[in-house]
Amino acid sequence: GRQITLEILHAGQMFGELAAIDGQRRSASVFADTDAVLAKIRDRTFIQLLERHPQFALAIMHRLVTMSRWLSAMVFEHHALSVKGRICAELLRLAESKNDLHIKVIDRDMATRVGTSRENVSRVHSELKRAGMIERRQGSMQILDSQRLREQIRSSEAE
Repeated sequence: GRQITLEILHAGQMFGELAAIDGQRRSASVFADTDAVLAKIRDRTFIQLLERHPQFALAIMHRLVTMSRWLSAMVFEHHALSVKGRICAELLRLAESKNDLHIKVIDRDMATRVGTSRENVSRVHSELKRAGMIERRQGSMQILDSQRLREQIRSSEAE
C-alpha cells in the first residue's frame, strides 16, 4: 500500500513497454499530476514494430538498458547509503536530469523516490539548509553547493 516513485515521465516518453514485450501484467501504476494526452499501442502492434523497424527496436533496447542501469543504482543506494545519502543523491540526479540546480520537488514526493518517510526528508532538507547546501522554497529548492552534497553521499557510504 505504500507509494514508491520509480520514474517521473515527461512529454514524449512511454510506459508499459515491459508488459507489451512479455505479455505479463504491468508491475506499476501511472498517475498524471497534470492533464495528459496518451496514445495506446496494442501489444501485438508493439511487437510488430519491434520486428519490422530496427531503429524502433534499438530505441526500446536503449530505454530498457537505461532503466536497468537506473534500477541497479537505486538498489545500490538503498542498501549502501543512509537516508541522508539517498536524498543527496536524488537531489543531484534531479538537478542533472534538467541541467538546472533549481529543483521542483516536495518532501512527500522525495520520500517516495528514496524509500523513506516525508518526516525524514523534511529533517534532512532542514539539515542541508542549515549547512548551506540547499535553499528551500515552498515546493522547490535550489542546490547551493553540489560538491558538498557529493561529499555527503560519499560519507554516508561508510555509515
